[in-house]
Amino acid sequence: MIYDGTSAHRNGEDSIDRHASVYSTYNDYEIDNAYVGYMYGNIDTYVDGGRSANVSNIFMSSSLNYYYGTSYTFDSTVGGYKLTGTLERGIWNTERVGKYTCTNLRSDGVCTTLYYIASYVDSTHASVYTYDRVSRNTSDYESTHENLHDSNIKKATDNWYQSNIASNANYSDLVADAIYCNDRSINTGLGYGSNNTTYGAYGRLINDNASPSLKCQNVNDRFAVQDNINNVSTNGDLNYPVGLITADEMIYAVARWSANNSNYYLYGNYRIRPVISLKASLEVEGDGSASNPFVFLG
Repeated sequence: MIYDGTSAHRNGEDSIDRHASVYSTYNDYEIDNAYVGYMYGNIDTYVDGGRSANVSNIFMSSSLNYYYGTSYTFDSTVGGYKLTGTLERGIWNTERVGKYTCTNLRSDGVCTTLYYIASYVDSTHASVYTYDRVSRNTSDYESTHENLHDSNIKKATDNWYQSNIASNANYSDLVADAIYCNDRSINTGLGYGSNNTTYGAYGRLINDNASPSLKCQNVNDRFAVQDNINNVSTNGDLNYPVGLITADEMIYAVARWSANNSNYYLYGNYRIRPVISLKASLEVEGDGSASNPFVFLG
């Protein structure tokens, strides 16, 4: 079952009431394949690029007091350099040669580029070796798609379930654990870092002869609370038995990638529509029409 608001809506009607939340990005970033995940692995951040091979001249104000240090540390999490060792503060002059500076005006400031002062040029210029951080992305498929961190959309979906279903025993008793697929099988590419990659659904659906599938190829992509559903292995990484619809299911619901089709029941803007599965033992009344919707009997 997919969330469709608190009242009936016609096909093709895009109403805020049909969505559980006004808006959410799937993830904040696009720099790594990890961010296609409903959950994802650790993203390598930065490494110290080390000293450059050649010197270059940089501007040094003749009136500002910079900080200088005899050594430095590097924080790989934020990609920042910090001056350490014997610290001193003062204007630019010949006594600063052989020391490190970030041209930073605060001793506790972290900078993204560090300079080792090779020589004095003049009162407003220094000859320096540059240290730059190097950005790193994930380096293999397995660690990229390890389910360690929640995506934005998962956090929003979990929050909706916790507030609207889990907090009410009458509702939560109706919900069954089920498999929600986040298909990260490779269609083309490597699937890690910033490598251009297309995933399984792209190969199945982005063509004029779409062939949707309800199969979820990788165990790691089968999201559920339990690690086995009806003798099918899952990742067991969900906090709550709730997920999202797949692109394949949208195609089954007559969405089309190459045509503008608004007259179907999943039509809507980019907002959150959680999906839950109900226990097979539930009894219902009603005929499913707008005037006589299905009602589940406790």
